[in-house]
Amino acid sequence: MGKVEVAALIFIGLLMTGTSFYSLPQLHSARLEVEVLKAERQELLRDSEAQKDEILAAQKEKADLLGVLAKMAAENYQLRNENIGLSAEVRQLQSQVDQMKRYSGLREFGSFEELATWLYENPVSTRPRIPGEYVCSNFARDLVLDAISQGKLMGLSRIANERHQKAFTIIGKDIYEIEAENDGIKWVGKVY
Repeated sequence: MGKVEVAALIFIGLLMTGTSFYSLPQLHSARLEVEVLKAERQELLRDSEAQKDEILAAQKEKADLLGVLAKMAAENYQLRNENIGLSAEVRQLQSQVDQMKRYSGLREFGSFEELATWLYENPVSTRPRIPGEYVCSNFARDLVLDAISQGKLMGLSRIANERHQKAFTIIGKDIYEIEAENDGIKWVGKVY
């Protein structure tokens, strides 16, 4: 502490106490108190700076965590959408598996005669044709569905370059085309 500061302390002390004289030990004690107060102030300033640094570090960490959280939320949203898509795909695949299980028990007609007898007994060809409402594709579809429901192997075929649909079946290695509206059977080739 310099001479000017000591003189200032003495003057302030005189003003405050109304005394005109301080002893040297009193001045020394006052000087020590000022030094202690300055040291405490410096320590408080250092603590304050350290707290500011801690607050800034905590705010940065919070911002970083919010960024990570936002990224995770976006990824979660994307995964949820992918999961929805995969769920739909799984349902579609399950449906196909169910169909395959249902159709895996299908068997061929044992002979041409068995096919002809089955067609004669099946009522689809007796239904009336209604233009624009119940046409060849409806006859063929209903015939195939009846066959499948009875465990018989039968499918649909569309005639190339025609707007006509028929049913077909396989007996051994022979492929037969069926005109569902009139139970007509036509051999069309072999399976190799």
